[in-house]
Amino acid sequence: MTEDAESTPPSRPHGPAWDVEVTIDVGTPTYVTLAEQLHGWESKVWWENLGDLLGGRPGWHCEFTSEGLLWSFGPLGSSLFNLSAPENPDDYSSGVYEVFDYEADTTHRLASTADLLTWLEGNEHRHVDYVRRMKGLASEFDWRVLKNLGVELRVTHDGSSYIGTFPSLPFESAMETDFSTLLTHARQAVARAHDAPEAIAADIDLVVRLDPRASAALST
Repeated sequence: MTEDAESTPPSRPHGPAWDVEVTIDVGTPTYVTLAEQLHGWESKVWWENLGDLLGGRPGWHCEFTSEGLLWSFGPLGSSLFNLSAPENPDDYSSGVYEVFDYEADTTHRLASTADLLTWLEGNEHRHVDYVRRMKGLASEFDWRVLKNLGVELRVTHDGSSYIGTFPSLPFESAMETDFSTLLTHARQAVARAHDAPEAIAADIDLVVRLDPRASAALST
């Protein structure tokens, strides 16, 4: 047995340590600060502009991967379109973005966020029924998968109404003057999107994230 083998502790079966969750505090704003730390100060404006375009846009979500930040479009963690850090660092200063189209197995190079927006508006509709096509997975075990998924709902308040958006689902936001009604209609929207029976809507778990304006409205 080599010295390295002797000094390496034996692997252990899955235990509590495997499930420990770690919160990483990188400062505020988290997204921009993390982007700058991962990809360099020269990338800051590039990521800010991308975040301004995709943040809160239905169906888009940002993930922290082993290779850095990744913006993806698609429900249930899928990535039908995605954008990541450019291979050419010059793209940061020139403002060029590359979006990968998984279905077409093609990368589209776009000269600005305006061009990117035009491309998205012309292509996102191709996957409008994608959620319904995942009905087989969502309906497993009497719809338990969908019920326990924990669909994220982000809520703000515009002074008169609560506005809820689903960052992981490709459809528009809901608006209600009453918070409880917003949650009810949000659950119904998730059920309809997955072609699920309306009766299960009340059992769908939502992960509700309130911004300061929504929190203030609830406390009054």
